[in-house]
Amino acid sequence: MVKDEHYQSLIHVGSQMNLSPNTVPTSPPAVGRWGRFSLRTLVIIMLLSALGWGWLARQRSYHLQQQALASKLPLGLNITWGAPAWLESIGGATWTRQFDVVKGASINDIQSWDMFISPSETQIPRRRASFQDLTPFPEIETLDIQFTWPETTPEELAALQHLPHLHTINVSSFGNKDDDRVEKLRQAKPNAIIKFTIFSW
Repeated sequence: MVKDEHYQSLIHVGSQMNLSPNTVPTSPPAVGRWGRFSLRTLVIIMLLSALGWGWLARQRSYHLQQQALASKLPLGLNITWGAPAWLESIGGATWTRQFDVVKGASINDIQSWDMFISPSETQIPRRRASFQDLTPFPEIETLDIQFTWPETTPEELAALQHLPHLHTINVSSFGNKDDDRVEKLRQAKPNAIIKFTIFSW
């Protein structure tokens, strides 16, 4: 009897709320929460996209700056270009070429380049390459010294400190190994690997 009275009271309350006895109130749809989540996600995507394009623009400007500096290098100093490996994996080597930076350098005997000089290249500085010529390219990772040594004065060797990513130095020479200069290189770049190759006639 008590249960019947309780049930009748619920029906009475339901009728006042324009609800039938079989109607079960439901919670409002969570549209607002999804809308807020989507807006937040959109803002994050836009922010990451802006950061990515900003980095690419800065890298492109840096690439053009290094190209301008590379055009004024002395004869006998060769450079190689490269882009970050993760960027090449996304866009491929051809597309990322416009973002390349100097990754390697090679110092050669200036006289070995005489046969390759054309009249249009007479403006290239004809002086011996030095370690100081490398300082505008701090991303250099490998350095080849081929058959000719730059000056190994303290000032020149101090320039190698401006190459924080330099990890390998390859020295090629005819004749005997120059232990004194190799030791100076080791002191200037103690964390770099120095490889020495001797060629015989």
